[in-house]
Amino acid sequence: VQARTGAPPFAPDRRPTLTLSELLASARVSQGDLPEAREVLSEWEGAESRHWLLAYHEGDWERSVILLRKEFDRTRAAGQLFDLAACGSVLGRIARIGNQRVEAEAILDESLQASVACPDLTLELFIRIELAIINADLGQFPRAKEELQRCKEILDNGEDWRGHKGAFLHTAALVKAAEHILKFVSSDGRWHIALHQRSVLLPDEVAGGFRAAIEIFRRCRAPWEETAALLYWSQALFAASQIRESFEKFEAAFAIFDQIATPQWNARLQTELFRF
Repeated sequence: VQARTGAPPFAPDRRPTLTLSELLASARVSQGDLPEAREVLSEWEGAESRHWLLAYHEGDWERSVILLRKEFDRTRAAGQLFDLAACGSVLGRIARIGNQRVEAEAILDESLQASVACPDLTLELFIRIELAIINADLGQFPRAKEELQRCKEILDNGEDWRGHKGAFLHTAALVKAAEHILKFVSSDGRWHIALHQRSVLLPDEVAGGFRAAIEIFRRCRAPWEETAALLYWSQALFAASQIRESFEKFEAAFAIFDQIATPQWNARLQTELFRF
């Protein structure tokens, strides 16, 4: 065609290579290697500034949300259900971590519908776990357990779900701990700020669930998920007035952050952890 028409040579399409680089950078971020993620993206002009996962884990949550919201709205308008669910699952998680629970639940509910319509079981698992955590936070245990029951059905189908099993285990442990704590206090369901004069002994399954989750995350080299499990465990112990044990888990989580995270991330997360 070029010879007959005299058209200039076709420029090689570099988008597939860029996409692979973005995926590799995401893998490096998930493994806690932010410098390597930046190195992978450095070949492409502007790629680092557009990478929402890197921005989020560097502590620039606002830029990450802007990038994700733009993509979420685009995929919704285009009717691209898989991309809508994938984008919304993370957007909902960030809103939850930022204590924007009403907004988080709305985004995750819409994303869940998209993941079921695809269907995509991996996204459905991720989203239902996020919804279970939100409902546990609010003391809405029937909905939390409903989401976990569906997750268990998916996990029990014989496939190797790797890290998702860890997320399920620590969320189930959190729900069991929260429900148990509320038996000993009178509150509006905010179990994690209901301190007692005497410590509450948590069921053995709680510690067992958290330990099993942490073991899975270490095996899968998922340090961000490991720290999440440690912080949820710390939260449950604190609410049970096991203060020394709670701070041990808290310090263990931030010891990992000191190795993989930026100071901006640490400061931002600590702010959100102590705000309900």
